[in-house]
Amino acid sequence: MASTTLPLRTMANQAFSRAAGAPLVSGNAVRVLRDAAENYPVWEEAIRRARHTVHLEMYIVHRDAVGRRFVDLLAAKAREMKIDQRPEIQADIDRRISGMKAYMEYQLAMTEIGILNGALIKELGIDSSADSVTDEEVAEFFDKNIRGKPGAPESADQIPAANLQNIKQQIAQSRLEKEMLKLIEGWTNEMTVVVNTNLVENVPLPEVKGPAPQGLNRLPGPVMR
Repeated sequence: MASTTLPLRTMANQAFSRAAGAPLVSGNAVRVLRDAAENYPVWEEAIRRARHTVHLEMYIVHRDAVGRRFVDLLAAKAREMKIDQRPEIQADIDRRISGMKAYMEYQLAMTEIGILNGALIKELGIDSSADSVTDEEVAEFFDKNIRGKPGAPESADQIPAANLQNIKQQIAQSRLEKEMLKLIEGWTNEMTVVVNTNLVENVPLPEVKGPAPQGLNRLPGPVMR
């Protein structure tokens, strides 16, 4: 059987087609860039020279001098290409900014609630710190939730330090929740509702036209005409 030897370029073309699913295109070149010192200047220059689109993929963009430089460069290129003037882009920008504002308002509200809760807990004299948890509380927690489970220590004294601190935080949080529930129940029981009957009786009732619904014409109420 006669053997046929293929040229190296033909073999490379076949291998590339099988691996990438695309034929080998001549005229291309590859330049290896090592580390940020060689990569970043080339990327920045490519962004500056872009005429239609910019495709940039990064794993993380940090809020440092380098990250700010790329953000400013991309923003300037977007304005140069008048991307921000496209209606669909502007609509997307408005939608995202609106969502960010709503999220920030939520974060500020939750921060305010946390500060008020902390001030209330301090004023009521409730100690919610893990350091305030006693050995008896730890032992009770251990007997109720840990003892007898696979891999559990034999006693509360053998709990590792890292796990012990986590357990104390859980106990302190549970204690705080119980104290707050007692306060809420007390406030609910002491709540008084005052109704100004004179004001209610003097509220004018509307006149309703048309026949009264069956069963309601015997009830006192608005004049039915």
